[in-house]
Amino acid sequence: MNFLSNMTNLTYAEEPSQIHELQSLVNANSKSLLLNFPSIPLSQPIYGCSEINGQFQFGLSPDFDKKLLSKHDIPTYEAISDILTETSNLYSTHVNVIDKQPVVKRLFGVYLENGLIGLCEEIVNSKPNQQIPNILKTVSSGLIKIIDAINGPFNPLMLSKKEHEMNFAFIKGSNWKSSLIHAFQWHPHCNKYAVAFKNDIVKVYSNKQGHAILKHQNQVNITCLAWKPFYSSIIAVGCANAIIIWDTDSSTVSLKPSSSCSFVLSKRYHNDIMDIQWYPKSDFLLSVASKDNEIIIWDVTLKSCVPVKRIGNTGFSLARFSPNGFKLFTADLSTSFRIWKPTNYTSEKWINLYSRCNAACWSPDGSILLFTCDDCPLLYSLRFLNSEKQELEVVCDLSSISLFENMNDQSQIDTSAISRYTIGGSINDMSWDPTGQRLAISFKKKTTDSHINVVAIFLTKFQPQFQVLPCGFVNDMENAFPVNLSFKPEFESGALLTISWSNSRIQHVPFYFNRIVDDYGAPQTITSLSCY
Repeated sequence: MNFLSNMTNLTYAEEPSQIHELQSLVNANSKSLLLNFPSIPLSQPIYGCSEINGQFQFGLSPDFDKKLLSKHDIPTYEAISDILTETSNLYSTHVNVIDKQPVVKRLFGVYLENGLIGLCEEIVNSKPNQQIPNILKTVSSGLIKIIDAINGPFNPLMLSKKEHEMNFAFIKGSNWKSSLIHAFQWHPHCNKYAVAFKNDIVKVYSNKQGHAILKHQNQVNITCLAWKPFYSSIIAVGCANAIIIWDTDSSTVSLKPSSSCSFVLSKRYHNDIMDIQWYPKSDFLLSVASKDNEIIIWDVTLKSCVPVKRIGNTGFSLARFSPNGFKLFTADLSTSFRIWKPTNYTSEKWINLYSRCNAACWSPDGSILLFTCDDCPLLYSLRFLNSEKQELEVVCDLSSISLFENMNDQSQIDTSAISRYTIGGSINDMSWDPTGQRLAISFKKKTTDSHINVVAIFLTKFQPQFQVLPCGFVNDMENAFPVNLSFKPEFESGALLTISWSNSRIQHVPFYFNRIVDDYGAPQTITSLSCY
């Protein structure tokens, strides 16, 4: 499938829906599904948990996680203090190497890679010890202002620095900025994962390879990670104003980052990158940004890009390819989203949501899209029928409930101590496992100390109709906030959920069940890739 064909004169088949009215109807006539969940154990500390055929098992031993890692050969995760110490020295070495290059040679390299505007920005942002004349900085600053003045009317999303910081915090949330972990991503075929930390360091964990540490001077405010399909070592790191492409197989990457194992993709005004997605069956990378109303498709091999024009003057917050690549979901910062056909990039637009869409995931066969809205406790589904018609439904209400309401045996509980605690509420994130049988949902953090941060686990069934059934809760002993939810793409025993908590803890929750033979066909087997 050619990504770059038919990219001009796009047409739009816009089909509005009445999601806002459905919201009011459900709120008046429904109860929170969280009332039907098993109780959270409070009598003793819980060090981990697992699920066997729908029944939760809680680990009471401190070495629960250690035994789990050994049993399933899960890569060992190191303490964040070690990472900060290692990479601080590592990056200092890298910067010194760059600064020692001749000025003319370094600036010429920047010009070849980023063009005139990139060269001007490099000169303006240079440090005093890099020997750049002040007159050159003044001229470069003037050129940038002229270019911005010319392009400003065509880019309604240009923001001041203060507005930029407010916009970024608004979309990602204030809790994300203070969290020690900012992003997590399992490799789609190999037994390894990558973690992005608050100090803009990415570390790749693997039991069979040395842990790779990734740091780049343009790697600032990391928002997302994406492993390249069918490649064991290439990962894209989405940052505030650039995308860094790394080859983690390089023998030098664990010793010192250099230009030989990474390169930068950037485009003027494509700032505050919110999501990056590799197309499932090609070498193209898609990115969306909150300060750009265009979808950008990158030819990573040629380091070039093509924008997809879109009607509207708002940026994006999400992009999700369906597993088969036949559909693309994008959510903007208004109350609408689009479903695209990547063959020609025509789209259908859905409007009048309760608020902006803040989370979405596809079923394994791409027939169902689950999505949620900001500050809303409802889970929606959009089903794609064989007749090319679509059905929109409200799956369930996950409104906040008191912990006392969730207790199975209330007669033996001190209600005065329990009744003030709450769980659930506005949905923050969600992830659907590759078998389509487990769904994990996290909730927006509340400012009150009486709210317990949990991840709700659901059983999902497709026959005779689509159902979402309660399974159990997962929470952190320190009441940390779940930053990221990610299912391991391949797990023979059922499904493996990885939760990244705001206190830097990474928790693995295994689900043991027999896979149901479904209509999507057997999972694709990778036979030509050597993975570690």
